[in-house]
Amino acid sequence: MGALIGWFTNRLAVLMLFRPKQPWRIPLGNFSIQGLLPRRRHQLAKAIGQSVAQELMSLDELLDAFQTSEYESHIVHTIQARIRERMERVLPQFTPTPLRHTIGEYIDDIVEKQARPMIEEVKQTLSTRLKEEISVADMIEERILQFDMDELENLVLSVAASELRYIERLGALLGATIGLIQAVIMTG
Repeated sequence: MGALIGWFTNRLAVLMLFRPKQPWRIPLGNFSIQGLLPRRRHQLAKAIGQSVAQELMSLDELLDAFQTSEYESHIVHTIQARIRERMERVLPQFTPTPLRHTIGEYIDDIVEKQARPMIEEVKQTLSTRLKEEISVADMIEERILQFDMDELENLVLSVAASELRYIERLGALLGATIGLIQAVIMTG
């Protein structure tokens, strides 16, 4: 009997993480019952957003990930390719190929020298503006709040289903152990 009670109470506790979704008013008292996640959804979303932004992925770290020489080289090559495409359309068809090639190399050289300082300036300006205008914590909080409660429940259960089953089984084990101890005490 202790195992059944222990399993049931832990099962009920796990269910009450998510349910009831809407508050149930208790008529005899001045209180209501609601699942932990539905009731504390806003506080949890805010706490998760702040934790992710401070501990896992700050805006500075995100910006640093894009400020590598690899990305810079990609930008320079993209600019060079776009200018060459434009050059090919603008130059008359009768322009000799060696001259086209020379002009293209000259443009590539100018872009290579001029683009990198410009990219650095744009990165600094963009970085400053993003830091002023974007909050990773707020974005995560907003995204979590957009989740439907059923989606959120499924997400939590998909991540922690086995741990929640262990909690239920542990309740059964503890209940059985306490029941056995009580039986020994009562008969002894």
